[in-house]
Amino acid sequence: RRSAALRAAAAHLHLERRAAEGFSAQKYACNLDVLQHVRLVLRRWCWDLDAAHLDDEAAGDGEAALSEDAWDALVTYSDLTQAQLCGDTIEEDLVRPPRRRHYRPGGGALDGGARAAEWHEGQGEARPSDVRSWPEFAGQRWGRPASRLNEALEGAMAQLEALFPQWPLQGGRVGRNIWIVKPGTNSKGSGVECVNSLPDMLHSGDAMPNRLAQKYIERPLLLFSGRKFDIRQWILVRSVAPLRVFMFSECYLRLCNGAYDLGDLRDREKHISNWQVNRHGRNVVDGAVVSLQDFQGELHDLTGNAEYWDQEMRPQVQSIVLQTLRAAQGQLVPRANSFELYGFDLMVDEQLRLWLLEVNLSPGCDCRTPFLDRMLERMSKRLVEVAVLGEEAPDGVLPDWVKICDDAAD
Repeated sequence: RRSAALRAAAAHLHLERRAAEGFSAQKYACNLDVLQHVRLVLRRWCWDLDAAHLDDEAAGDGEAALSEDAWDALVTYSDLTQAQLCGDTIEEDLVRPPRRRHYRPGGGALDGGARAAEWHEGQGEARPSDVRSWPEFAGQRWGRPASRLNEALEGAMAQLEALFPQWPLQGGRVGRNIWIVKPGTNSKGSGVECVNSLPDMLHSGDAMPNRLAQKYIERPLLLFSGRKFDIRQWILVRSVAPLRVFMFSECYLRLCNGAYDLGDLRDREKHISNWQVNRHGRNVVDGAVVSLQDFQGELHDLTGNAEYWDQEMRPQVQSIVLQTLRAAQGQLVPRANSFELYGFDLMVDEQLRLWLLEVNLSPGCDCRTPFLDRMLERMSKRLVEVAVLGEEAPDGVLPDWVKICDDAAD
């Protein structure tokens, strides 16, 4: 819901600037009630992120006071296109807001009665091209906002950008508020889906227990003919308390089969890089993996720096790994004479920032290309030597396990 408010604010401010500059948005008239609610939501979001903020009981919590009808209007408004917001004529057959039985557009539950019957009756039907006549906006005010509302929205967005570590994932006005929903225990891409509808996300969680939802990275770095990829990094934990961690000096990339396309979320081969998802696709090349050496060449072409991976990205990977293990350290049970191999999956966005996707227990080790076969053979051989025989010192051959944390030595 908050991401929907952010998207609505970004789209509104963009159209206001376009209208002021005399471009195509001169016909734009906004929903004043929705934007006031957007302001309250963004303000509350900033307060929650600001460690220095202390709630004033007299100020109240505007977000908490929003009704389900208000949330329905806000979420629906955030999905409107620029053409719809500017009152352009659209073929009615193309205007079909997604709906799902038993869920309101803003995520609230339908409890039955006349309102539920009304919702089900209109499900899937085409809407008038005039969005002001839609039932979600019944009785609401439209027009040009006061300058103080625009200033409040701009201030809230600037503050949110400064406070929110995951701001780059939001996508701004061009974002589609996409989320990825996955089972908490399955593997190999089973049950993973991308959604940009709150009712669809809630339905997925209700239909299958133990589901996780995380913000989708809508603007990833695309390489190899416009394909999305992630990085699989092996991590060896020899001890939890004290924490002792090794990172394998090489990683590899896992590619999606299809060219990345936000307009087609149903094709999993365009969005999910797991081998089990892509192995039977028509465009599989070289096992849908790429070596670190090839990735370094791509980074050199992009940045002009042949050492970009070692200087900029490897330190990010190491930092993410250690922060993640530190965060989970208290939940891990120390066991003597044991170790664990993890597969960290990370993604690179278009600004070359790294993001953690997930951490896998017992990561798959399929030998599907010659370079990966050699890498796996070396990794497993040295794994036994380091974790079982205690031969932690590098043997002078690369790739190898590199110690990145040793609390015992500290």
